[in-house]
Amino acid sequence: MAALALRQDFHTRYYFRLDAGVTEKETDLDPVLNPLAAQSRSDTAVVYRFHQESSEFSAVAARSAIRPLVRDAGVTQTPGVSGWVFGLTDATQGTASEDERFERFPERLQYGVDSLLAVPLRNAERLLGLLTLGRRSAEAFGPEVLPSAQRTGRLISAVMERDELEQRLRERKIVERAKGILQERRGLSEERAYLLLRSTSRRRRLPMFDVAREIVDYARPVPARFSASAR
Repeated sequence: MAALALRQDFHTRYYFRLDAGVTEKETDLDPVLNPLAAQSRSDTAVVYRFHQESSEFSAVAARSAIRPLVRDAGVTQTPGVSGWVFGLTDATQGTASEDERFERFPERLQYGVDSLLAVPLRNAERLLGLLTLGRRSAEAFGPEVLPSAQRTGRLISAVMERDELEQRLRERKIVERAKGILQERRGLSEERAYLLLRSTSRRRRLPMFDVAREIVDYARPVPARFSASAR
């Protein structure tokens, strides 16, 4: 067991999920992730996106020069390690065999890496995700790697912010469309339609977007070929 003692006053437990299939997929992060992995002589390079509502870090891009020991890996971190991740502001490295903070990362279990470098992906307000570089050996990453990893982290953070903004815009359009359907079919005001969406979301414990998407999907007209065949 690693010797490093961590404070336990952070009560959230983050879950990290890494599926080996992610390494086989092409992503828009490859142009920055692949050069970093080659330059740093890393055996693994993984980008995790943080989902705040579920306290989960899920891998969205990954590269590995090692065949996986297991296909999929998921690890729930201790409150102490979770608190450390939450407070990360700069690139930090360590060895899994000696440092508790790196002992239970999925790439440690999946690819057997020992040396790990973790780079927080942040905007001005919050944590967006995490970038990790791994080596099977205990060789530390040299001082020239950290600035490159930090720069790559900033680029990835910008991409994540862009993607989140685009997703929020798409979700807003669906919510507005669902409000319009409720106004038309139930004779509700815009405010009453919004309140109905919100109350349904809370009652069913679903995001408002999911409720709105159900309404929009249900309201779509049946294709002519199906309606004709039903006669």
